[in-house]
Amino acid sequence: MKEVTKLTIISDFNVEQLVGYFNNDTSLPEIQATGIGFGDPVGAMISVLQELSDDAQNLLIWTLPESASNSFYEARKMTPYDPVNVIKDVEIFCDIVKKLSAQVNSIFVCNWKIPVIEQGYGMLDLKEGIGLRSLIHEMNGVLYKKLSSLSNLFLLDTDLYISPYKISSQMWYLAKVPFELGVLRNLMQLVKGCIRRTLGETKKLIVCDLDDTLWGGILGDYGSDNLKLGGHDPEGEAFKDFQLVLKGLRAKGILLAIISKNTEKVALEAIISHPEMVLRLDDFAGWRINWSDKAANLSSLVKEINIGMDSVVFLDDNPSERARVKEAFPQVLVPELPQNVMDYPQFLKGLDCFDSPSVSLEDRKRTELYHAERNRKDELTRLDEKFLSLDDWLKALDLQVVVEPLLDSNKVRASQLFNKTNQMNLSTRRMNEKSLVEWAINDNIEVFVIHVSDKFGDYGLTGFASIEFEGTQACLIDFILSCRVIGKGVEKTILHIASIISQKRGAVVMTAEFIETPKNLPCLEFFKKSKMENHNSKNTFEWNLNNAYPKPENIKIQMDLNDGT
Repeated sequence: MKEVTKLTIISDFNVEQLVGYFNNDTSLPEIQATGIGFGDPVGAMISVLQELSDDAQNLLIWTLPESASNSFYEARKMTPYDPVNVIKDVEIFCDIVKKLSAQVNSIFVCNWKIPVIEQGYGMLDLKEGIGLRSLIHEMNGVLYKKLSSLSNLFLLDTDLYISPYKISSQMWYLAKVPFELGVLRNLMQLVKGCIRRTLGETKKLIVCDLDDTLWGGILGDYGSDNLKLGGHDPEGEAFKDFQLVLKGLRAKGILLAIISKNTEKVALEAIISHPEMVLRLDDFAGWRINWSDKAANLSSLVKEINIGMDSVVFLDDNPSERARVKEAFPQVLVPELPQNVMDYPQFLKGLDCFDSPSVSLEDRKRTELYHAERNRKDELTRLDEKFLSLDDWLKALDLQVVVEPLLDSNKVRASQLFNKTNQMNLSTRRMNEKSLVEWAINDNIEVFVIHVSDKFGDYGLTGFASIEFEGTQACLIDFILSCRVIGKGVEKTILHIASIISQKRGAVVMTAEFIETPKNLPCLEFFKKSKMENHNSKNTFEWNLNNAYPKPENIKIQMDLNDGT
């Protein structure tokens, strides 16, 4: 049975057509939309606040500015206005939205805009205290300031879905819809995309070709000195700008990789030495530069980086190579690049598949984390098992674990780990950031996160655990660990930390109940091999807290839980 996402649309105009677009669109996720608020959106918001049920999973609030502020309604009549009153109206609007956000999974709020065709005060329209556009900017500023801190609330820019369409007087008078129908279709696609991102469907890896993709020309034919890249050549400038866009995506946490039919030594030398290259070797999480089939190379590369095919975008100027990858891996996004290379940069900027509901420090450091992991694997490969066992190598890694409570500084990454980790996950629960934080502050709950590092570098925040206490029993509710640190003893370290915390809370026994999903069997295997007692078919595990769970010898622990631990 398909999972249906419910969406309530609150608006001051007729959204029946928009509701129809949502309900009849066949792309995932499947949306069941309803519309309310026609004529009185603020009243509808208050009504929803009082009557909201668990079924209303998401809200979309799309109003005209005069509905949010009666003072703005008066100002639009071109009469003198007091901006203080307008701002007060917007603050009241924001307070209601804040209360709504506490009761839904996600809430989307459209900012306000005056139609381009309206002159308003003309050359004075951006003059503070006079112009309507100046006033709209102030209203939107309050909207951003008051609402941006809410982790499950997303502000949508009207320009993203109104352009290139326009206000329609005919639609207003005939159907009480102020826009052309194309605006409604655009908004539907935008919101569905946002909902997909909140469900974790974000692309994380861009795999690029080299020749005529990252630079102009065929390296093997022209040599690196004759490539089109930068300089005063129009196409060369476009290729350089294309790399700048990729560099920006890398900065916000998107991984970059290369698959190219070239001689590896020659290609790497060009990347290292060409003076106009924006991207260098340390910008790439990996590469396959050879003469083999690109689909086979992609399969190998994705396994090395340890990422799902559904997280990949493949960029290649060659239509036959694109078709090959599309056929081999339908889950990979393979966009059709523009015919003109000068359109490459803007095309890449327009892709919405890299949007994410949050960006953490670990996201921004993701490429560095993969470089460190590759160095670990290279060293392990070089080891001769006759002289150094795996246990000895783990000790030599100098693994360190830093333990923290759930904090404002780590809650974004903790929420990502909580909602995206599948393999080493005891219960595979899902909660948005706000709900997770609210749950964690209950008196009978202890939550901690762990940061892991070794001599090669930082793994980042890679572990999350929660314990629920009832009398003298401690129940391990969440046991979550990133696959990057599985098998290094960190799993046992989490149990050790949980046992110490449970002892301090006066518990005499610690239990863990495994809840099976199609992807978390590695977690079950770990618990079966652990020293916890297994209670047969129920997959319940138990540890007597007369003693703490043993700490692995190869790991140093620093605990900072603000409780003396």
